[in-house]
Amino acid sequence: MKKKIASALFILVCGGLAVSALMHMMDDAEGPGDGLSESETRVLTQVIAHPYPDGGYNVVSPRTVIAPLWGHDARSTEARKQTILAALAPKDPAAASMVERLYQRNNASVHLALKSQPDKGYIVDDGRYEALFQPDGGGWAKWRTAYPKAREYIRFSRPVYDPRTGLFIIYIEGRDAASGAGVVKLLKDDHGKLITIGVAPLWKL
Repeated sequence: MKKKIASALFILVCGGLAVSALMHMMDDAEGPGDGLSESETRVLTQVIAHPYPDGGYNVVSPRTVIAPLWGHDARSTEARKQTILAALAPKDPAAASMVERLYQRNNASVHLALKSQPDKGYIVDDGRYEALFQPDGGGWAKWRTAYPKAREYIRFSRPVYDPRTGLFIIYIEGRDAASGAGVVKLLKDDHGKLITIGVAPLWKL
């Protein structure tokens, strides 16, 4: 009898672990066409959320930007990577592996299936805002007159989320008519609350 009970418990435990692992894999699976897991999408929407009291909003590009992570050649790319590591590695021992994964996932620009959330302070560009910066598009001057409540134009890399540690890393940049900056952020998802672990500045206007 004891052997049967022990065997049953073993099956239940192993089965539970298998189900847990399967759910973990499903949660981290990439969504169709966008290359983001459900967890990454959930955390990403928190990162770009920025409600404005006056109803203003940021404009988010649905296409990832990768150029700021890469240099003109292997040497300059490595130098850029070391700049990121120097800022983030002292903050968390897992930063080095997260930076490597960030580069692995951003060797090409991809289109992300994001939805606008005006109540959270951002809309996803449908091409109208990007068109302003094409030849004869009007630039920031037209931006201000045509979309007076639009604040910054936000672009970011494909993010990386590690559900085991709760760490999330992303390159993100924002520009407006007067200034701009691009940084790599290492954050931690602490039971739904994002905590900034470290920031690595890459450029500033």
